[in-house]
Amino acid sequence: MEYLFVYLGVLVGMAGPIGMLLQHDLRDWAQRQKKCHDFLLHGSNIVKDGWWQLNCDLKLKYPPEFTIEDEVSNNSFYLFIERYWLLQQIVIAIPLYLLGGIP
Repeated sequence: MEYLFVYLGVLVGMAGPIGMLLQHDLRDWAQRQKKCHDFLLHGSNIVKDGWWQLNCDLKLKYPPEFTIEDEVSNNSFYLFIERYWLLQQIVIAIPLYLLGGIP
C-alpha cells in the first residue's frame, strides 16, 4: 500500500518522493518562521501562487538542512522513482491519450 500511494503521489508531477519530502519539510520549516515568504505560505492569490509554483524556484541565502531517513534514502524503489519521476507521467499519459485524446 505504501508503494502504491507513493507512486500515485509521484503521478501528480511535482517531483519524486524524496523531492516532495524536501519541499514539504522546507514549507513546514518556513511557515514556522516569524516571517514566511508568500511563495511558501501560499498567501497570494491563486494565479500568483500557481505561477510561482509552476515557474519559479525559491533560493534561500541560508537554507535549512534536512536529512532524509535511511529507510527512504536507501530504498531502491524510492530511488528509482526519484530518478525517473518525470518519465512516470508518460506511463499514464499515453493510455489516457489513447482512451480519450487531448480533451
